[in-house]
Amino acid sequence: MDLAGIEIRNPVLTAAGPTSQSGAILLEAARGGAGALVTKTICTRRALVKHPNIACIQQGSISKGMVNCETWSEIPWEQWIEKEYAIAESSGVKVIASIGYTADELVFLGPKVEDAGASGIEFSTHYISKSIGSLMEVAKSLKESVSIPIFAKISPSTENVKEVARAIEPFVDGIVAINTLGPVLAIDARAKRPLLGERYGWLSGPPIKPVALRIVSEISEVFKKPIIGVGGISKGIDAAEFLMCGASAVEVCTAALYWGPNIYGKIAGELEEFVRESGHSCAEELRASALHEREEMTKKPEIADNCTACGICERACPSRAISIEKKTVSDSCTRCGLCITICPVRAIA
Repeated sequence: MDLAGIEIRNPVLTAAGPTSQSGAILLEAARGGAGALVTKTICTRRALVKHPNIACIQQGSISKGMVNCETWSEIPWEQWIEKEYAIAESSGVKVIASIGYTADELVFLGPKVEDAGASGIEFSTHYISKSIGSLMEVAKSLKESVSIPIFAKISPSTENVKEVARAIEPFVDGIVAINTLGPVLAIDARAKRPLLGERYGWLSGPPIKPVALRIVSEISEVFKKPIIGVGGISKGIDAAEFLMCGASAVEVCTAALYWGPNIYGKIAGELEEFVRESGHSCAEELRASALHEREEMTKKPEIADNCTACGICERACPSRAISIEKKTVSDSCTRCGLCITICPVRAIA
């Protein structure tokens, strides 16, 4: 498929982070089915990171997220130019180089990663002033220094995201949304200390998905170029949700930390299956299909025959309107809708 002029093999990409920290790791991602390889962000100086710097919020549960106090690549930019990009490119999968952060740094690094063979550039706005003028200056400077497509990665703390998207559209070929959310604090209660080497970190994984979906949907209302959705994607249906909100592709990091590099191909396969089961011919047909208001729920829910009487809905019902024994919903139901979404077998509609 085409992504702003870059031919990618499927819409599930790596994300800049620990799962793209070297050429060798990116080769694993390519073998695992990634559609394109977004590298860890490089800067004109190597990162100095405290340890530990990545932690699972609740060990063993994919429904929870991770926190990290990573910044950018601990590998010097020269090594990426001389070695790491070439290793990643040897996979035959397109490489998109992530770089940061100031206008001067981007103008310095952009041509170098292009000369090293990168098919595109993703530039992080994480440490740039959130003023629209600053973001425009950075995007314009990079665009003028390279000939390959460039993508701006938006922070979830970006204010007036629609205005930002409109302002930078002339200078970018796409937007990536979102970066990690924070700062946040995670505590090891037994040890009575923060989980990370830095007190504060950044949140990723399933907890940030609703934030990412909202920002992608807002951008898609005003931005006509490709959007890459990031945040909490671990299954094909997660990727489908981002496409329905206006994304053309997605990036994955936290799920790859949980499940390893084969997760990219697994998500891509599940997305393809979802598209087929939905009666569409391609994933592009899902794009922006959910950008409309939900119709009012005028009737109380009904419990179907496939109910397993697990009792989850009865416990969760705020108005105590559900009887699992009788499989009924009483008139005290307020039509909040929780039971519909919490049922594990979709027996309530």
